Amino acid sequence: MRYFLRSTFVILLTISSLWGYTQPLTTRDNEEVKLLARRKVETGLNDLLNVLSLTDLGEAERNALIGESFSAGANQLFVDKDAIIEDDINPNRAATGTVLDMPVEKYLANFDLLYTKSAQGTVRFTDVSVSNLKRANSLYVKVLFTSIFGGRNTKIDKPYGPVRRVAEVRAEQVGAKWTVAIARIAFALPADSANAPLNNAPLAEAPRRLLASADSTTQRPDSTQTATVAAPPADPEKEREKAALLAYQKLLADGKTAFDNNDLETAQRIYEQAERQQPFEDLTPKVRLFRIQRVLEERSRNSLAEQKKRLALALRKRHYADALALLQRIADQQPDSTGLDEQRRDLITKARRKAELDERFASGQYRDLVKEYGRLIDAERKQTKQTGIQTNASDWYLGRGKSQTELGEYKDALRDLNESLTLDFQNLDALESRADLYARLGDFPKAAADLSVYLTVDPTNADLLARRASYRVRTNRTAEAFADYDEAIRISNQNPRFYLLRGLLHQQTGACDKAEADFSEGINRSRRQPELYFRRGVAQVCLKDYAAAGADFGRAIELGLDHQNRARVDSIAALFYGQSDQDLQARKTPEALSQLAIALQLKPDYADAWLAAGRLYNAQNNYPRADSTLTRAIRYNPTNAAGYYERGLNYLNTNRFDPAATDFRQAVSLQPTLHNATLGEARALMGQRQYDQAQAALNGLLNQRKQLDKTYPPTFFADAFFLAGRCAYALRHYDGALDRLDEALSLAKSWATAYTERGRTYEAMGKPDRARDDYAHAAQLEPTVAAHHLPLALLLYNRDKPDEALREYSRCQELDNDHRLASVTALGKGRCYVATGKYLDALNELNQVGQYDGLPCTDECLYLRTYAQIRTGQLPTSARLGGTLTKTASPDYAPKMRYLLACAHLQANDDAQALTQLEKALQMGVAKDFLKKDPLLDFVRKDFRKTSAYSELVGRYR
Repeated sequence: MRYFLRSTFVILLTISSLWGYTQPLTTRDNEEVKLLARRKVETGLNDLLNVLSLTDLGEAERNALIGESFSAGANQLFVDKDAIIEDDINPNRAATGTVLDMPVEKYLANFDLLYTKSAQGTVRFTDVSVSNLKRANSLYVKVLFTSIFGGRNTKIDKPYGPVRRVAEVRAEQVGAKWTVAIARIAFALPADSANAPLNNAPLAEAPRRLLASADSTTQRPDSTQTATVAAPPADPEKEREKAALLAYQKLLADGKTAFDNNDLETAQRIYEQAERQQPFEDLTPKVRLFRIQRVLEERSRNSLAEQKKRLALALRKRHYADALALLQRIADQQPDSTGLDEQRRDLITKARRKAELDERFASGQYRDLVKEYGRLIDAERKQTKQTGIQTNASDWYLGRGKSQTELGEYKDALRDLNESLTLDFQNLDALESRADLYARLGDFPKAAADLSVYLTVDPTNADLLARRASYRVRTNRTAEAFADYDEAIRISNQNPRFYLLRGLLHQQTGACDKAEADFSEGINRSRRQPELYFRRGVAQVCLKDYAAAGADFGRAIELGLDHQNRARVDSIAALFYGQSDQDLQARKTPEALSQLAIALQLKPDYADAWLAAGRLYNAQNNYPRADSTLTRAIRYNPTNAAGYYERGLNYLNTNRFDPAATDFRQAVSLQPTLHNATLGEARALMGQRQYDQAQAALNGLLNQRKQLDKTYPPTFFADAFFLAGRCAYALRHYDGALDRLDEALSLAKSWATAYTERGRTYEAMGKPDRARDDYAHAAQLEPTVAAHHLPLALLLYNRDKPDEALREYSRCQELDNDHRLASVTALGKGRCYVATGKYLDALNELNQVGQYDGLPCTDECLYLRTYAQIRTGQLPTSARLGGTLTKTASPDYAPKMRYLLACAHLQANDDAQALTQLEKALQMGVAKDFLKKDPLLDFVRKDFRKTSAYSELVGRYR
């Protein structure tokens, strides 16, 4: 237990100067901050955790300490309530390496709630080390320590083990003083070390004062003489710090002496002074003051005058058991009082009888009790006729009235309660019961009036003040209701319920800021009541502080918020979700996303909102954001097929075909009628080139067409036929592909892409005219779509119509405003220009390949460009001499590239190298027909084919 002051602890504080951060930091600054930070963790934090785990502190006292720990004041440890602590209260976190960040208020509240209480502290910090000053956004040091929890978690039956932790402690210089506060506490990583140099702030040496010897000015220094370094003079600041420490220690000692001597008033005064003057983090004065206050309160309660007063009140309230206990205490203090014995015997009889009747009332025996009280009243009436004395009649009418109230016999109940008060106007229990009856009858003015009479006798009854306030609210006496709540809080300012009730009234009157303040005061007194967090969350929604509201709603749910209020949280979040839907219908996508963001702040596990946001991000092509959003939708509702379907679309759009297929399959398994997911799976399988599996999935879908015709539109089946046609084409089942594409076009007659695909099929079947018709029709249907002109251009080129092909490529280039097809178009135009002998134009186009999309020049591109360079005499010498043209070429183009290299050498009159490269081309399999027909060889050396060397070389490879 270390929350008390250690008598051997000595403060060593040195103040470097009045410099701010603009001045150089010195080694003295560094040592001072390290000392302060070490104390903040090793003493301050350790003591706080130990005090929170003590059995002899009440909840209100512990809550006060929690609040002070992140608020400005002598006991502040953390920078603010947003300081983060990685949870180590759950013993499984350290063992598994899982991390959960918590705001400090929540962490300490959980520690108070979940860590076992004991008479002595069970938390220890060992192996404490502190880094040098570091500078990032602010100055800070790292404090590393081993945390050892000797207690247990009340919910998890697992012992704690030693855990290595690191605290980031922020440092700030205010005037001549350094102050420090904890900004974050986390699990230490293997790389964490007090000696790690990362972010270390540069430090200057602190100046030292040297004093020479008294005669140093007259003596000549030589090898036998040295200057004398005198001890530094006393530092006034250090002396003041030492004096403050000694004064503080004396106050603690004097306070303890007064407390031990039962001089509580003096002890209280001394500890209050010690708390104001404490030179470092020490909870000793605060804890002692809590204990003194409890003793003083108990002493006040146990004084003879107070006990007599409480006895009279207990009798009026008909609390006979309490009255008997108080009477016994009075008798203990007045042992010679003979008049108390008879009163004690009478109270014993009444207490025993009332206890029996109360037990029957609690078990719901109201009808039997009405009869029993009737018999008692009759017996009392007979006794009164004989003796003229009524002793218990008021109680019997009270009991019967309360039983009749529970039976709903309000008229009879009111008559009996009136009679009870007629017989004994001081019967407070009857007054309270009649007030309750009036409230049930909706007569709140009379209910409030009865409580007002009650409160003239017992004006410090805070519960009845709060109840009268609720009645006054019903009669629109809001000011008087606030006055009652204010008085209840004055009388019992540690009761969170009164802050809750006053906060609710503020909320009803539209004062959301005051409501939030009252709910916060309630939370400061009890961090275990979920309704307080829920109500504060509602107030924060009113104040549009949605993040704070969401945190409070989450905390309320963690603490066990009831189902009704949990449904209210859902409904509040649903309001914003509904507004997002309206914004979407009005095509206000940014506004819709804003509303969804609020809904998710209020309810982080709102699966439908995550799903809706993911759909919007998909529609905006914001695929990374959609991915994480849809993953959360699935996490919070793993049985909703729509989440998997939408994430599958996300994966499909980003070419992640394997996870896309998995998600689509999962969607179908959860909802077999979600046939759009089957289409998605087919697309994903096609992306993986698994055409046979994709075709099987599509055929299974198309086999159900008759059953699905009424459910799905024609476009759905057009998509299915189209994809099936593409699969058949990829598998070279061209007849089947043609059939499927015909079906698609019969359902969507203006589908340009389907015409393009059918044209490709015709082309593969050797029907170029039919292919050309389909390509042309696609371009006609969507004349502004650049991509439709590409297959037609390639078809025309392959049919030896380069001029017509060039027109189509040029048209594609004109329409390609975003340059997505720039490289393909440039290559196609280059191909046509080479075919028509326009080599300079060809080079101009081929040099643009990759300009917009960064794609490399393909083997065909490189071949055509080299061909055009040789034709125009522009081939770089380095390409010819280095042989770079052939180093990366594919097997299909490598022989042709060797041939080009041979032509290049021949053009440079290097016949020997030309023959060498030509032989390599032949070895690599260049076609002899190609050598016979290609005009480039004749262009570079017209008569070269006639030379004996060429003839001999070619002859060897016949």
